[in-house]
Amino acid sequence: MLGQHPLIRFLNQNRRKIRNIILIIVVFFLVLRTLNYMAQQKLEKEEIQKNTKQEQIAIETEHKELIEEFLDYCINKDVSSAYTMLSSENNYNTQNEFKENYINKYFSETKIYNITLKSSKNDEYIYNVKILNDILSSGTLDKNAINQNFVVVKEEGDYKILIEN
Repeated sequence: MLGQHPLIRFLNQNRRKIRNIILIIVVFFLVLRTLNYMAQQKLEKEEIQKNTKQEQIAIETEHKELIEEFLDYCINKDVSSAYTMLSSENNYNTQNEFKENYINKYFSETKIYNITLKSSKNDEYIYNVKILNDILSSGTLDKNAINQNFVVVKEEGDYKILIEN
């Protein structure tokens, strides 16, 4: 083998080392690619969770505003506006019945309220609503707060309020 080119001679003498180096490089790139894929999946999952949380907060805000609007109508004795916001599943069959059994009963004086999300399941959201006398207007501390659950349900494309007594 006289006159063999030095490069071919080097490759023949170091065949095992070269093969091992190539194998190590291939394994390194495969591991790197796998780690990159796993990191990307984790980021996508976190993004989905973040978007879901933001959607949940937006829905809760919308529902609280709906309940606040309803309670403001009740405080201001706007029976027809408040009645239109009620779910058809409520026990009040007429506006007059609603006025007599709800507004006159609970809103005879100026009230304030506190709304807290209690639970949510399958597009039904249950809020605990605490209604108390307005301390500033009445001058007395109210010991008889009214606690009610308001369920926000979707009816015919709109959110409505179901009052649980």
